[in-house]
Amino acid sequence: MTSGYSVYTTLDMDLQTAAQWAINDNVPKAMDGVDIGSISVTVQPGTGRVLAMAQNKDYSDDPSVLETTPTATAVNYNTDEDYGGSNGFQPGSTFKMFTLLEWLKEGHGLNETVDARRRTSGWGTFKNSCQGGTVTAASDWNPRNDEGGNGGTWTALYNTVNSENTGFIAMAKQLDLCGIDQTAEALGVHRANLLRDDDGNLVLNAEGKPQYSPMVQDPSFVLGTNEIAPLSMAAAYAGVAAGGKYCTPIAIDKIVAPNGSEVPVPPVTCTQAIDPNVAAGATFALQQAFRGGTGAPSAARLDRNVPAFTKTGTTDDAWATWITGGTTKAVTAVGVFNVSGHVNLRELDLPAGEAATLRHKIWPRVMQVAVDKWGGDPFPSPSGQVVSGKRVPVPSVAGLSFADAKAKLEGAGFGVEDGGQQDSNAAVGTVIGTSPSGDATPGALISVYTSNGALFTVPDAVSGKNSFAEAKATLANFGFANVQENCQVDPAGTGKPEAQDPPAGSAGKADTVITITTKKPAC
Repeated sequence: MTSGYSVYTTLDMDLQTAAQWAINDNVPKAMDGVDIGSISVTVQPGTGRVLAMAQNKDYSDDPSVLETTPTATAVNYNTDEDYGGSNGFQPGSTFKMFTLLEWLKEGHGLNETVDARRRTSGWGTFKNSCQGGTVTAASDWNPRNDEGGNGGTWTALYNTVNSENTGFIAMAKQLDLCGIDQTAEALGVHRANLLRDDDGNLVLNAEGKPQYSPMVQDPSFVLGTNEIAPLSMAAAYAGVAAGGKYCTPIAIDKIVAPNGSEVPVPPVTCTQAIDPNVAAGATFALQQAFRGGTGAPSAARLDRNVPAFTKTGTTDDAWATWITGGTTKAVTAVGVFNVSGHVNLRELDLPAGEAATLRHKIWPRVMQVAVDKWGGDPFPSPSGQVVSGKRVPVPSVAGLSFADAKAKLEGAGFGVEDGGQQDSNAAVGTVIGTSPSGDATPGALISVYTSNGALFTVPDAVSGKNSFAEAKATLANFGFANVQENCQVDPAGTGKPEAQDPPAGSAGKADTVITITTKKPAC
């Protein structure tokens, strides 16, 4: 018996209406040649309340309608399998936020640099304490950056603002893949599909509830290759917006029975999943990504007087495109994607524009309503090691061959590049220095400089010499022909060399001017 019950949902109807119309105006419900899908879901930071949930398809569980109506579906694309039938979607680079959070959790900083160049010989092994210690990337796995570049020496902040694949892979090389997964799980992120045994039966946990399929923790999962429900991503970002306080999503505020009594509803469950300073580091970076990075097309359409943070995501071959983020008051995930099939959304033109860009037309319309209703507070600023990160000693390699220096530096965890030859009096090919030297951030790219042998060592032309002529002859024997005398008048002077510039032991070219100081009664 359910008649007479009043169900009060968490939905805000202004936001719900905005989300539905933003999708309707940009993404068709159905079209030939592509199984197009789109969603928008908004979660309130600090409470987990679902404020809006919309998609481009019309819902129906009538088999006859589903068979004859391509605009209808019985699947809620926003939720997990057990809450609406969806197996989730690859979130692409929106998943990178969890690598950033783990990076900061493990003591690294936004201003630390990594060697983010593409690896022609592959990326090798990654730490994974969940899977026996390490996992190895496929030898032919060498992702490129979306803009087509081959990477560089970049900070974690730069990698985040520009969503650099090679940068995040390089960051993950210094982390534990298991730790990245556990950070995501602490914020409620999990595979959307349920785990089944070989006979197709659901696998239950100790409480008798169905289990989600485990994350595939290979190196590529850093780039968002596991299928996750959009609601899970929105709730995770809402947790970061709330200073690391994650709340499980809820859609019902209360249920009132016909007799006026309230029926128990699932309680709000919140935990401090992430240290507030770590969360502040992430929101700091993602605010910059919103204003001047990959989120800029959405920023241009939103009232920017309110602080906002976002991360975009595009999967391989642009099969799915995302933007997730918001304010301290509301966080929204928007996606345009292939429900099935593999049509490149960058090659799909719709009446509203290129399909891959429509996320930037939907998200701002939803968030503008949220901003107008609730505004948004400034995000806290990160401090300490979250900003500066770690520094470790750079081994001294002066005097070694380039090969030996490279091995020593790589053994200490640094990347190495040949900085070329420089003028030096060391033997040709001998390492004479590095940049940086002294200390650097872990994994930084170290430039190694070697000698070209173009300089000579300046000899001692003063000690034991009785005249300027003897000093000049000594210098000539060492290749220095440009010698000048600085004669100073001194009645007691003997004419013996008193000093030389540059001093003995320094290096100079054959044409370096060397000045010998003498003292004589008359010059």
